[in-house]
Amino acid sequence: MALLASCTAHHTSLVRPAAAVNARVLPRLLRCPMARRVSAQSATSSPAPPEKLPAVAVAPCACLVSLTFGQRGNTQQEEQQQKQLQVDCALLWHASPVLRPQIDAICSSAHAGLSAGCPGGAATAPAALQLEGTAADWAALLNLLQHTGEFPVVQWDNVVPLLRLADKYDMTAVRKECAQFLVTHVKDISLAAPLESPQNLLHAASLVETYLSGSSTPAQRAVQQLVAPIGSVLREQLYAVDSQFISTSMQAFLQAWKSKARDVVANLNRLVNHPQYQNIVTVAVQDMVTKAVTASLWRLASNI
Repeated sequence: MALLASCTAHHTSLVRPAAAVNARVLPRLLRCPMARRVSAQSATSSPAPPEKLPAVAVAPCACLVSLTFGQRGNTQQEEQQQKQLQVDCALLWHASPVLRPQIDAICSSAHAGLSAGCPGGAATAPAALQLEGTAADWAALLNLLQHTGEFPVVQWDNVVPLLRLADKYDMTAVRKECAQFLVTHVKDISLAAPLESPQNLLHAASLVETYLSGSSTPAQRAVQQLVAPIGSVLREQLYAVDSQFISTSMQAFLQAWKSKARDVVANLNRLVNHPQYQNIVTVAVQDMVTKAVTASLWRLASNI
């Protein structure tokens, strides 16, 4: 019995409660460098909250709308084209922040089952969207927005109305395409072209100053930088009339100035006397012309 009691006491001393073991062993383990590294990694490797993706604007519907215009077509073909111009609301909603309130209203009616051109819509004609411009201008604009592959969309005969529509309806994509067209064809722009044509340098510079010189958004600043070569060409042409007096002979100086400036002066004289000069050429471009001519006269008066 004494032996049994001794063994039982010895066995009881060996089998200690887990809490007692942990209290003695854990502090030693935590002092171990590897344990400290593991503990630190566990504290810092907690899963990060998922990143919030930027919200993407979604058009309220994809209904068809019929485009109508305040300005009627000049030909029967244009009038027929106007009757056929129908477009997905979503395309215009994304392209033009200005048109969004009107399209939102159309989509609200469509959701109520009052408009055709939408799933579940009424069996009536699609809703009408009143726009400025002509059917021909909007047909070109829609080809541009839809990337139909019809090349080239922007031409000399429609770049002005397309710029006006891009400005009125705040269409960045259209504005950029027009800017790209002007820069690509900058070699076709000159003072010799008729003032009514955007190929005239004063006219083209005025279009840039009116429609492509905004800098309030990154997109506008990118377009402004894109069309910078047109301003450079204008300054180069205008100041061709302002020659430095570098000749020892007055006759040689005048002869060199005449050969350089004659065409520029002749074109400027024709343009500033055009009846539409004040309407087509912006005040800023007119100011550049005035300063260039004044500088030229001052140079001549100072050396004759």
